[in-house]
Amino acid sequence: MENVPSFYKLMDWTLLYSLNIDGCSIGTFLEKAKKCKNTVMVVQENKGNTFGGFCNEEWMLSTKFYGTGENFLYTFRDKANVPEIYRWTGEND
Repeated sequence: MENVPSFYKLMDWTLLYSLNIDGCSIGTFLEKAKKCKNTVMVVQENKGNTFGGFCNEEWMLSTKFYGTGENFLYTFRDKANVPEIYRWTGEND
């Protein structure tokens, strides 16, 4: 959470969606995420790699990019405890 903008660090965070609890459905995820603006996604794939992102927009299906420069993706390389952060570059829209 160190890379999340300061304002968001003060928020109370709750589990919104869990594959183990809610099943594997993008429709279920979008329904549960509807009207939630600030989300941190954490994904651990079956080989143990962990990645995700921070989004300060409501989730929706779209054919275009959306969001602000505060949004970012991250990954943990080689099981490191420090994430690699991928921020918006402004190169595309």
